[in-house]
This record gives sequence, C-alpha cells and structure tokens, in this order.
Amino acid sequence: WPVPGETAAPTGEPTPSPAQDQPVQPLTVAQLNAFMALNSQSPAQRPDLVITGTIQRNPPPTGHACIPLGATWSCPPAFLVGSSPKLMVEPVGDVGPGPWDQNGQAVSGPFLATLGEFTLHYEGPVATSDGTEPLLPSQLPPPSKEGATIGEWLVRGWISGVGIASPCPSTSIATANGFPEYACGGLTSFLIGDATQPVTVTPGGFSVKLPAGGIEIQDGGYDSFAPLPMVTGVKTEPEAGTFLLRALSIPDCGPNEDCAVVPTSYHWEIMARLDPWPVPALP
Repeated sequence: WPVPGETAAPTGEPTPSPAQDQPVQPLTVAQLNAFMALNSQSPAQRPDLVITGTIQRNPPPTGHACIPLGATWSCPPAFLVGSSPKLMVEPVGDVGPGPWDQNGQAVSGPFLATLGEFTLHYEGPVATSDGTEPLLPSQLPPPSKEGATIGEWLVRGWISGVGIASPCPSTSIATANGFPEYACGGLTSFLIGDATQPVTVTPGGFSVKLPAGGIEIQDGGYDSFAPLPMVTGVKTEPEAGTFLLRALSIPDCGPNEDCAVVPTSYHWEIMARLDPWPVPALP
C-alpha cells in the first residue's frame, strides 16, 4: 500500500502523520482476506501491497501449459495459498525462480504485488528483519553486497536531508542514463534510525554529518516521501515512516559508452512510503 509523500510544504501548524505513529508490517493472508470483504478498504485501491504468504504452482487446464504472452499469461501460473476468494498470481518481468517456472517450487515470505481482477501481479520478494517487522537503516547491507539488488527492502526510519540543493553539472552521467542523482543538483536526503538532525548551522555556514547506521538516499527523497516535509533554511524536519527501498547499481559511463568495462556505483533508493492501513478484526 505504498503512497508517495506530499511534495509541498504544509501550511500552519504541522499535525502528526499516521506514518509517524507505527511501523508498517506486511499483510498476512488472513488480513488480506478480511480487506477483500470490505469494499471501502479494498486492496485494489492501493497501488502496491506487501503480503507475507506462500505462492504455489496453479494446476493448468487439462492439455495446456501456462506460458507468458508478452506482459500477460495464457493462464495464471500460480496462486496465493489460503486466499479467499482464491487469488491467482502472475509474475511481472524477471522476478527469479518460482512456481511460474516449469516444475518450479513454491515461494514463501513477504513479497510485493499489485492486485487487479482477483490476480496478484508479483513484483518480487521483500526483505524484512524476521518476516514481519521492518528493518532499521543500520540493518541494511551495503548496496554493493551480492544479492542486495534482488527484490525490495522494508525499512523503518527517519527521513531527513539538506534544505538547499547541492551543486551539479548541467548534465550528469546518472541523469543522462535515466538514474536518480546523489548529492548532485537536488536536496541531499538521508534515512536514519532516529530523529537525529544531520545538519548543523555554523558561524561560517553549515555542516552535514550522517549519523552512524544512517544511509544516503536519492536526491529529492525527503520532499517526495516525508509524511510532512518541512524545510527551514538549510535544515529539514526529520520525519518517521516505513519505506520500500531497493539497492541500485549505476554505471559510471555515458549513454554511448561500453558500460561493461567501467566502474559501477551502488546506492539505496526509496521506491515508496508505506502508510499504516487499519487492520480489520479477525475472527
């Protein structure tokens, strides 16, 4: 249920954001079933869902095999165990091995998906601390670690940044290749394990110190994903929230160069903010 943060600074006195009150956990299949029964809370109204459950191979119709046909499938290759009504599952793009492969094995654990017409469109696994709780920024591995770029990461932290844009060439390599910027042209942003302010005003200007365990995210991450972004001079107000992150590999080469033979930089990128969703009472 990720939603983008407000981009405009609020007016008047700030009010507490629901994202600041509690961390967001993956939906269980039982909770998803309860939401499915509530038209006003339909999961189809959320652009993305983080669900924890098991996806198994769906027996294809007699004499047929479920095969990909461009962006769709000839028949749903898998289903979410325990879902009611039964939700079929189709993978989106190259999401790795699973029950959609020939003789593929079931996959279990948290995953990211969108819902439409009783079909979950599976977008990949989501890493958590124990299958149910978000990670802290300090628990993330280096984005360059092998396997870090597979799937998404559910992270709880305080998003903050620098209130003025950093200098940047008119056209950087990252921009030319369609990647986000880092400390180059936008508001440098961070994700930290507490509400520590990373910017200190000094007599000669200001200094920036990323607290231990904090990570840098893409420029503009604060104004895009903070629940109530507030900028005062060179400082931003740290805001708590739960976010979906991915590890990003950016080739340090121009669009017409051979990127296979040049160094690559790795970064963390926020993809969405996950706001709390009132969980219905279960029988």
